[in-house]
Amino acid sequence: MSVKPCCDCGDLLPLARFPRHRSSGDGRASRCQVCTAARRKQVRDPARERDRRLRRVYGITSDDYRSMGAAQGWRCPVCGEGPASGRCLVVDHDHVSGLPRGLLHSTCNAALGLLADDPAVLERAAAYLSRTADLRAQVLG
Repeated sequence: MSVKPCCDCGDLLPLARFPRHRSSGDGRASRCQVCTAARRKQVRDPARERDRRLRRVYGITSDDYRSMGAAQGWRCPVCGEGPASGRCLVVDHDHVSGLPRGLLHSTCNAALGLLADDPAVLERAAAYLSRTADLRAQVLG
């Protein structure tokens, strides 16, 4: 079994402990798997990753996200509540056009999706809830 030193930690390790790297002479990277993972974690910037995802998935920037949130008063337009501590509002988008519509709680966004983003279905659901509320009032009375 061949071994080599890691360029970061200096440990002499078996080649199997190094990620594959086609262009190197031995076919393995110069950093061991542990050091490679630590370096990736250190280099990864959450704000940059979030901006990259917003741009890739929804075609908006972090500034666009902040503008949308500020325009809504940082409240979910479906339930009227702000985000829970440590949470953020998610981008709701039209599945036909792909364009963002606003920022919602993840549960409110999921509820719209489960009701097929159809206003008629939402109206029927609201009417159903109203009828059951009236029935409950009659029963409990």
